[in-house]
Amino acid sequence: MDLITHKELVNLSQKLNLGFSLEFIDIESLKLTNHHHPFSLTQNEAYILYALLLKNNVKNVFEIATAFGISSIVIGQALSNTQGKLVSIDAYVEEHFNDSMGYTPDFKFVKDKEDADGYLMAESLVNTLDLSNIITLKTGWSPNDIPLIYKTTFNKQKIDALFLDGGHSEKQIYLDITHMMRYLDIESLIFFHDHHCVGKDTKRFLLENGFNQFKSYKTEFDLAVYARGNKIINL
Repeated sequence: MDLITHKELVNLSQKLNLGFSLEFIDIESLKLTNHHHPFSLTQNEAYILYALLLKNNVKNVFEIATAFGISSIVIGQALSNTQGKLVSIDAYVEEHFNDSMGYTPDFKFVKDKEDADGYLMAESLVNTLDLSNIITLKTGWSPNDIPLIYKTTFNKQKIDALFLDGGHSEKQIYLDITHMMRYLDIESLIFFHDHHCVGKDTKRFLLENGFNQFKSYKTEFDLAVYARGNKIINL
């Protein structure tokens, strides 16, 4: 499946009759019309993510967090070409508090999917684009709910790519990475959206665990990737 553009996704969302849709913000990112936060990855970042997943023939991907499904759709379209699958988790905190810094390690909150506009948009896009056999959407808190979600979705298969765009504090990112490490394959990729939020403890932990390849794409939201093994990080 070829990558569907952000413009096409906006047009598609307007036909879903959800009472809200997608709209552009100034930097080629998307948001929901009825919420100020969260924002999606940009069109340029979508192309990079899609291309790298294909170049590396990625099969199993875990995403933190779904938001309203744009990165999930990008990943899912790539995985439709590799016969892979994606599991995406979100607590919908950023939407609930209308704040990009809503996720904090000290306050656990999971919005019911029936009340989360982001979940409804993501689910509708997944179904409309016939990606439901590739993308599994879950509600939950990272890292607390990860073990059960992993066990019930990947059936002990290792993950070869992680897309991380959840809590933007150094502490939350470190918790996410240290808890996800046990599930990552010996050759794997970790994508960071908003890499500038990654602290020195997380960077050191990644190096200690063999992620010695790094590339920042210097995009609007600072998309970056770490890799171990023979994974490709250059386009």
